[in-house]
Amino acid sequence: MIAEEKNRIIAEGLGLCWHDWEKSIYEGPPDEWGRTFPIKSERCKNCNSLSLTQIEDNPDFSTWPGFGVIMERGPGRKWWESFFAWLWEAFNTQIDFYLFGVLPISHINPPIMQDKLATWLAEHEGEWREK
Repeated sequence: MIAEEKNRIIAEGLGLCWHDWEKSIYEGPPDEWGRTFPIKSERCKNCNSLSLTQIEDNPDFSTWPGFGVIMERGPGRKWWESFFAWLWEAFNTQIDFYLFGVLPISHINPPIMQDKLATWLAEHEGEWREK
C-alpha cells in the first residue's frame, strides 16, 4: 500500500473527509457597489467544502501532526479497542519494553503507526466502514 492509500484509509477510518479537489468558479460576495466577481477556487467532490488556497490539504499520518490526529480522534471510534488489541497481540512477544504497559515504545513513531493502522483498517474494513 502506498502512502496516499494509507492516509486515505486512515482518514476514512477516523471519520475525516479525504478531499478530492476540483477547480470551480463561483460568484463572490457583492462589493460596495453591488458588483460580484467570479472567484476561482477548489471544491471538494466528497464534502463540498471550498478552499481558495487549498491550504486545507489531506492529512499525512506519517508525520507528528498526523500522529496527533490519530491519537485525538482514534479513541472516540468504535474500532479503536479492537485495533489496540490486534496491535498488542502482534507485538506482545517481540518487544520487551512498553510505554505504560500498553503500547510498544517502537510504535510511538508516526510512520510505523501509519503503517500498522492502515494495515488493520484494510484487513478489518467490515468492522469500521459505515454502510
